[in-house]
Amino acid sequence: MAPRTCGSCAGGCVTSCCTIMGVKELDKPNGERCPKMASDGTCSIYAERPAACREWECVWLRAEDVLRNMDRPDRSGVILDVTNPPPDAVIPQSIVARETRPGAFGEDAAKKLLAYFQKRSLVILVGPGKRTVTGPPEMIKEMIKRRRAADRLVAEAATASDPSTPSEGERS
Repeated sequence: MAPRTCGSCAGGCVTSCCTIMGVKELDKPNGERCPKMASDGTCSIYAERPAACREWECVWLRAEDVLRNMDRPDRSGVILDVTNPPPDAVIPQSIVARETRPGAFGEDAAKKLLAYFQKRSLVILVGPGKRTVTGPPEMIKEMIKRRRAADRLVAEAATASDPSTPSEGERS
């Protein structure tokens, strides 16, 4: 069986691909539009694009055994990526979902696709100006627990570095 291939860049998918991933060689962070994207949505440096761009694949390209052809980003309206955080990160490995067209998260195809992953993993829904984390309740509880622990560490570090805060011996 031949590996999957992307749809047409003109279908809106590339604008998501070129937004979702970070590219160190271009100083482009995750979630920002690529400065090399042409006005027609294609890559202006495609033939010479960095290795990160050549090697990156969305979840649909990698998960042939799980995702159907109708789940292709330009058809479902959603492009998926997987995070790769350190083991002690507040949010563990998760699926990142972005709309390939405005309002796609509310469409039936996207709802079915997201529901599949939300039963198994944390899913970060990224939209204009907002991020929402969904997933199994036990995973959400663990994420909240990690966040609270991280907040406590930050507060303790800030207190320890503040010279106006009395030390343990001075408080007595």
